[in-house]
Amino acid sequence: MGVAYSVGEVDHLYTFFVQWSPDIYTKGNKKNRQRRFLVKEKHPNHYLVVEKKKVAVINKLLGHSVNPTDKNWEIIRVNDSKRRLSLCSSEDSEAEEPEYQEEGDDALLVLSNHSRLLEDHDLEQLAAHMPARIHGNPWQLVYSTAIHGSSLKTLYRNMAGLDSPVLLVIKDVHKKVFGAFSTDPFRVSKYYYGTGETFLFSFNPDFQAYRWSGENSYFVNGKLESLQIGGGGDGFGLWLDADLYHGASFSCHTFHNAPLSTQKDFIVQDLEFNMAEVEAQPAQVDISKTSNVPAEGYDKTCIFCKVVNKEVATELLHCDEEISCFRDIRPGAPHHYLVVPTRHVGNCKSLGKEHVPLVKRMVETGKEILQKNDVTDLSDVRFGFHWPPFCSVAHLHLHVLAPASQMGFISRLVYRMNSYWFITADQLIGFLNSKGETN
Repeated sequence: MGVAYSVGEVDHLYTFFVQWSPDIYTKGNKKNRQRRFLVKEKHPNHYLVVEKKKVAVINKLLGHSVNPTDKNWEIIRVNDSKRRLSLCSSEDSEAEEPEYQEEGDDALLVLSNHSRLLEDHDLEQLAAHMPARIHGNPWQLVYSTAIHGSSLKTLYRNMAGLDSPVLLVIKDVHKKVFGAFSTDPFRVSKYYYGTGETFLFSFNPDFQAYRWSGENSYFVNGKLESLQIGGGGDGFGLWLDADLYHGASFSCHTFHNAPLSTQKDFIVQDLEFNMAEVEAQPAQVDISKTSNVPAEGYDKTCIFCKVVNKEVATELLHCDEEISCFRDIRPGAPHHYLVVPTRHVGNCKSLGKEHVPLVKRMVETGKEILQKNDVTDLSDVRFGFHWPPFCSVAHLHLHVLAPASQMGFISRLVYRMNSYWFITADQLIGFLNSKGETN
């Protein structure tokens, strides 16, 4: 069955392809930034970030205090400061830390059980590539071939009901260590799941992380007969059979990785799965049972209503009586969230001027979620709605994508601003205000 487009739509699509630049596929170098240090006064929440060249001067001044034992300042890592704000630390434990450390991404990855496969420096390198929201959280061993045997079904069973990131580490018979970080626990599914924060890694011999390329969203696919991570191109980025004994690793489009092992087909010697212990989510609103939510606020046929009501195994990043938020199952950017009304509301075409405050609240919630996930550059973010008939779910939902500059080719097309199918939040608010004036 074909699809008919107007001349204007064809011209718009043609212009898009002509103007699109292939340089978005090039791998940009990490922006150089001057090393900084965080100076903390021994008073709650007093911090000052200074340049590296200023550290010597500060230390010299501190060294000439009237009472050398009464030192009111110390220089610590930014990540340590965040951890201290959330954890109770004694003065003795603080005094044992180094006088100063460079600011970096080497947040500590704390394993509750000793790893047979990773050393401390390996954990530091892995932690530097993990989302900041889980830095400092303890990790619990949920599966190990040395303890639980070799069965993918047992792995799925051990992860059932859990909803937190997973670190998979493999050691093959050639003593090579490699694996994957997944934002979602491994489970059986007909579809791929996960987010753009998923990555592959190897220590062969130096550490190498392979982050999402943006080319496709084949992050994780769990089947009874195999576990697959990454796809497209030569094959799976990482593949394990039902016995967790035979595996394979190929270069794939999802991560643009090199094969993780020295042999594309390998045999597993040892394997570990650790899961992060994340903070408990806010209390969810059962909108089908709560008395202050009318029955018409819940549509049993709507997938988003089921997500908000926890009938679907999806992590809710935010949920109150008005707004809910969760990750898009097919992310178009490293951070891709869906912000929806907790009550069922139709698509944006059905809205009126009275819905403007709701749309504004959805945008504010999206910004809050980005900031909680360490996205601070709101100029590189895209907020918008698909215009009917181009919306796949008839429940109002705001797409929040960041960084917009890292969106792949297909995502740039699907979430194209000023197109016939996608409008920004500001455009929708303007449309609703004018709609009210017209009426």
